[in-house]
Amino acid sequence: MNSNPTKRFFCRVIFIALGLLPLLGTVSWATYRGLYQTNASYASEIGKHLGLGCDVERAIHVRPGVIRFEGLKLRDTEGLEILGHCDEATLHSSPFDREIRISALSVSDVHFRRLLELLDERVLQNPRMLQLQTAIQIDRLTIDSAGSSAVIFDDVRIVASLSNVGPQANAEFTLIPANESSGVANEPIRLDVIRELAQHGSGDGEPSIPVTRLNLITGNATLPCSLLAGFFGSHHLNPDATFEGNIHLVSDSHQSAAWTGDAYGHLENLQLQEICSIATGNAKLTFRKATFDKGVATLLDGTLAVNGGKLQSGFVHSAIENLGITIADSHRSQLANPDGLIPFDAINIDFVVEDGESTLRGTAPSAPTGSMGTINGESLFVQPKSKVRNVDLLRTLLGLSQDQVPIANDSTLLRAFPQ
Repeated sequence: MNSNPTKRFFCRVIFIALGLLPLLGTVSWATYRGLYQTNASYASEIGKHLGLGCDVERAIHVRPGVIRFEGLKLRDTEGLEILGHCDEATLHSSPFDREIRISALSVSDVHFRRLLELLDERVLQNPRMLQLQTAIQIDRLTIDSAGSSAVIFDDVRIVASLSNVGPQANAEFTLIPANESSGVANEPIRLDVIRELAQHGSGDGEPSIPVTRLNLITGNATLPCSLLAGFFGSHHLNPDATFEGNIHLVSDSHQSAAWTGDAYGHLENLQLQEICSIATGNAKLTFRKATFDKGVATLLDGTLAVNGGKLQSGFVHSAIENLGITIADSHRSQLANPDGLIPFDAINIDFVVEDGESTLRGTAPSAPTGSMGTINGESLFVQPKSKVRNVDLLRTLLGLSQDQVPIANDSTLLRAFPQ
């Protein structure tokens, strides 16, 4: 029996409408996304989550909510400068959160500081960016420096979210030791930055004041101070200076460098002239406790150790005049030339600086009690007999006489010294 031509016609129309047209639409959409909506639009997609401009060599829409990038470059949208680059990255998006996974990211130390600034300006100061939690996973982060060897971090994870008090960023990363064959594994470093928006003014119509809280725990890792320059202005220190310890500070947004809080730990590989303007040597500062109020130290309790260096005789003259230290008779002749240099083997000082006065105690090993410095195994100079005024200690560190007003240079650690 022959089929009804009309019925066959309608069957074909239904087949085309319900079968072929959706298939052709899907293929066309995939072709359009693959050919015309790749590099520029996809780069814009990942860039808006990072608060940066992005360029890509190739973008692949793997499946709904997942985009893979090849040859990704991160760019400052203001200066259009390339801040970093990676070979491969993936963006995972959902209605609840988003995650950016980067295989390996390379940046310079200067560009790294700029990236931190942009994270603060465009993410932590813009709560609308954090309506969805954003996680960034970097398998390996390499920070290159012109003045020293590269710093490498593994397993970098940053989570930016909006808490009940305001935006926050929580980061955890592992510093790869310079000598990876040493067998000593570093503990993960943790950095938490919280911007509290729910602070109130004085009640007389003043606007609320956002407050930034910063917590840093390095574990047993020694973190290069240059990476903290954006927070503490430590770009004045030499490139090899490192910090190991804990920092807990708070600051209002209008005085981002005027931190209040406390810290303890070690500052190593300091140049002595960063502490004392007329001396040389490699120094280590250990703080049992340090407290700060709006950028000025209120307590400095710790030790100073310097292994070898030179003191200008003018510095020693200043120490004798301002602090009352005693120099060994066998070395007094070296003070005749005010511009002369006095070598030393070691300086070891235990100090407590607080309430306008300082206690200094010499702890040089294998030397008479109270020796603050040694040369050829002998005592070079001995601790003061009593407490000294902080203003006199600052005069000494700056190499000034008692009739000169001490003003700490911003290029030294002394800018936070209490008077």
